[in-house]
Amino acid sequence: TEPNYMPNADRNIYTYQEDVGTNLTWSGNAFTATNISPEDLGYLSSETDKASQLVNYIRGADAYADNLADRLNNRSLITGDALHSEPAVFSYTYLDSGGNPDTENTISRVFYGANDGMLHVVDDADGTEAWAFVPPDLLGSLKWMVEGVGHQIYVDASPKIYFYDVNNDGYIDRSTDQVILVFGERRGGTSYWALDVTDPDYPTVLWTINPGLAEFSELGESWSEPEFGKVKYGDP
Repeated sequence: TEPNYMPNADRNIYTYQEDVGTNLTWSGNAFTATNISPEDLGYLSSETDKASQLVNYIRGADAYADNLADRLNNRSLITGDALHSEPAVFSYTYLDSGGNPDTENTISRVFYGANDGMLHVVDDADGTEAWAFVPPDLLGSLKWMVEGVGHQIYVDASPKIYFYDVNNDGYIDRSTDQVILVFGERRGGTSYWALDVTDPDYPTVLWTINPGLAEFSELGESWSEPEFGKVKYGDP
């Protein structure tokens, strides 16, 4: 059995490619050596082997092992430390076709950031990783995990969940309700991300804000944790 009980090649790890689309589960958004170019990782276009090795390492493979035969096996620990990120937990109870809460099939997910470059999502029924997300703005700094000096920081902020519950009944009506996960990167980066996790197994990107956008050109590191509130807009 592999350490951590999940072969690194079987993990659902996503990033976001704008030209692919917002559904993170689409094959083009998979965090694999096929999809991630050397340039994405801060390497020269010719450094394909180095890029592939780094991607495999981030996925949890012992990619730098002296024995070539061991390089596809799991490392002893395949996830990074959660230093400042406090987990957010959300329980999903959907309405069935008759409009009644399907409490027998309630599921729960744990969301947290870690300094392996990812937001992680865990099934709290058995502790297995459901999926993870590497924000694309962090791709170029991942190499410092193995080439840098000292402890590196990535998704180090606490994610927050906003449940848009139209009738405030506490249950999810797929036709009207929405579960939104918002997180920053603290000292790890300068972006905020919002993901639609109404179906926690099929996340989609809603939006991101970062200094690359004209209206946020002076945005610094995303230390502040999101707070949700109502804002009045339009005609009074």
